[in-house]
Amino acid sequence: MLAGMGVRSLTRSSPLWRRPPATLLALARAPMVAETLVAAFTLAIYREGLWSVPRWDHLIFLYEASQFGTAGELIAHAPAWNRSVSIGDHAEFRPLFHLLLVTEQILFGRSYWLWQAVGMALHAAQAVLVLRVGRRAFPGALWPPVLLAALFASLLLGAETVIWFHANAYILCTVLLTGSLERLLAYLDTGRRAAGSASLLLALTAAFTYELGAFYSLMVGALLAISALPRPGQRAGGAAGIPSSRRARLLMSGGHGAIAATYLAISVVDLLRRFPGLEGSDARLPGPEAFVLGGRYAVQQIGVWLGGMVFPSLYDIVPGSRAFLAGVMAPAGPAFAVNAVAVLLLFTGGVGLLATRRPLRAAAPGVLAGLAVLGGYSWLVALGRSVPRGLSYTLQQNLQHAYPALLSVVLTIAVAGWTWRRTGGGHPAPEPRGTVWTTLLGVGAVGLIAANVVATTTLLAEFRHSYVAPKLELLHHAERWHALPSRPAYFRVSADCPGHDPLPWFGPYVRHQTELVYFIDVIFPETSFNLHRARVPAATPVGEISCAAGVVDARGIVGAWRELGRVAEVRAGPAGHLEAVNPAGSRSPLVLRGRTVTAPAWRAEGLVSHDGRHIFWRGAVPWYR
Repeated sequence: MLAGMGVRSLTRSSPLWRRPPATLLALARAPMVAETLVAAFTLAIYREGLWSVPRWDHLIFLYEASQFGTAGELIAHAPAWNRSVSIGDHAEFRPLFHLLLVTEQILFGRSYWLWQAVGMALHAAQAVLVLRVGRRAFPGALWPPVLLAALFASLLLGAETVIWFHANAYILCTVLLTGSLERLLAYLDTGRRAAGSASLLLALTAAFTYELGAFYSLMVGALLAISALPRPGQRAGGAAGIPSSRRARLLMSGGHGAIAATYLAISVVDLLRRFPGLEGSDARLPGPEAFVLGGRYAVQQIGVWLGGMVFPSLYDIVPGSRAFLAGVMAPAGPAFAVNAVAVLLLFTGGVGLLATRRPLRAAAPGVLAGLAVLGGYSWLVALGRSVPRGLSYTLQQNLQHAYPALLSVVLTIAVAGWTWRRTGGGHPAPEPRGTVWTTLLGVGAVGLIAANVVATTTLLAEFRHSYVAPKLELLHHAERWHALPSRPAYFRVSADCPGHDPLPWFGPYVRHQTELVYFIDVIFPETSFNLHRARVPAATPVGEISCAAGVVDARGIVGAWRELGRVAEVRAGPAGHLEAVNPAGSRSPLVLRGRTVTAPAWRAEGLVSHDGRHIFWRGAVPWYR
């Protein structure tokens, strides 16, 4: 099996642990092994992300989907959901995006961990594809592709897209586009038609998943056409069996341009069919001033996204219905020290490498192409979101837009390496001092990955225990209530339940007669008394979902707890009395009645979860273990 993965010289008579280090490196270089390690690394980072609940736009989708009684109706409305079902964003056309959503709804229902598993698997696949592009850029090298893939897998600002399972199709689109790019580079390297065809097919699928795909095809088509322009001294032919570089680029340019044109034509036809003359539609072309303002916002967006990539230890992201970028923290603590040293090493190694290796112009085409894609994408986001809704809306409340931007930065490094290799005729032997600079780059990259891993895992843990856990507790008791054989037709939620959050922003989407919609109403719209109270007869029996039923053994809550990663404790005193100690060292007697706990000295009341792993303090941060 190892031989099939490209690993030689491993035999029973020569065990792995007795082989020289070169054999271990050969094992790590094997494509299957490296890809498995990158995928495992990615999933390990996101291990806390498997616990999730519907948030923001997904709550809207679930509420809209609840009006359809069959899977067939859901699928029939999916291709143009935001034009036929939802109330806005008519300019967007995402058939496969919404088909994925309705398919997940049909298959997974309220098993939200399965939705989340799809997002995590897609992110792991994305990291593996970054590795593959890196290997094509740096053939024979082990660490540059692995470090690029690990860096992208760990990025803090990418976490919101991964753990917000409504955005699974966003990641699916980037997976398709990265696969398309890798196949495009393979075609330009080898001239194999299968690689070129695969590149176009993947790009076409991405275009109808998310409009980023059409933008990618437009940009790639234009960039390939520009690169195919004849230049003085350029050779016309290709290697044996490989079409000339110019001809290959023109072929792929035309194919990608056709994809963008096809997407635009089908989208416009569908829009005009549903909204003749655009009457009743919110689709509008921005004015000249919007283009200028969008350009300014685009630069600011890139600055914030790159800042989060390079200094994740400074970004304060708060869990919520949307992850919210609250601001920049003061530069202090060991996490920032590691982060700062890593950035310094990367900067020093990069400058030194550029000064001792082949001139920068060899990588310039790849760098310029990547910057063009990054700038164009940011400008489109600014036109579609920041200009009409405010810059803070994009940078603080819509962190999912950072995911494609940061991916383009990582892929720019790889494409620059590819153009460097192609233009310079292969990687030269390293100079004596070149080893020092590459070592600094490698150590700096490891440090930056570590900084992102710490920031990302901290955010995911906070999301799980502070935001998701209370709602999962409520969902647990709601599912049990709905499973009762003789339950009433409608429910209301007891005041003792955690996670019973109102959705004050939900008003424009409500089709029921109610003043305020709550999280649980969207999950169970058919049985929610809050949604149906206006039309239900006064004598109709209504059941109550309580989360405080049952008894907790006091010994079960004694021991160490955590609050936002800091240590708290419940101690057993004489005569069975309990004492709680918060992370600041403050103490309070703890009174346990059923599942309810009271801390009189703190004037706090809480609820022990059904599995004993959380204490949900009313109006405060939960404790977990």
